[in-house]
Amino acid sequence: MIVAALVTETRIDLSTFMPSTKSVTGMNHVAASDMSPGVSRLATDLAILRDFAGRQLDVSLLAMSVGFLVAGAQHDLMEVIEYCGAMSYVRTTLSLRSEIECVLITGSLAAWRDAVAEGCKAHPMSTARAAFNQVYQQLCQKGLSELFSDKRPYEKPDGTFLLLESK
Repeated sequence: MIVAALVTETRIDLSTFMPSTKSVTGMNHVAASDMSPGVSRLATDLAILRDFAGRQLDVSLLAMSVGFLVAGAQHDLMEVIEYCGAMSYVRTTLSLRSEIECVLITGSLAAWRDAVAEGCKAHPMSTARAAFNQVYQQLCQKGLSELFSDKRPYEKPDGTFLLLESK
């Protein structure tokens, strides 16, 4: 079994960002975001950055980062780390159960989008795919399903799902 949990995310210091960008650009980029109750802070900050970057989603995704804590067997974690490419990570072995490891992986939303797309294909082991399925679901729960607007989930008999290109 493998478990992934969102534990860190970029925050924009709105008390500095709002007056600074308004004085430089003459625009209120915060007004473009949806700051209503129920919208995650991560989704709000991404909307603010997207407005600041002239609606360029890819540019905004590079500025926002998140970290996931992933726990599982060493061989499963090695495959997860492999799909995470150049993202930063810190790894430890749990002292009570030496066969279980825990890794904190941090990267930009763009890097996570790419890792999830690769990790949710047919070729990864189902345990690694299960970790990326959890990452996908947690990012969507944070209001970031637009990261995967070109993909759709396809359920597998092993309880995981593939992310396939939308037609």
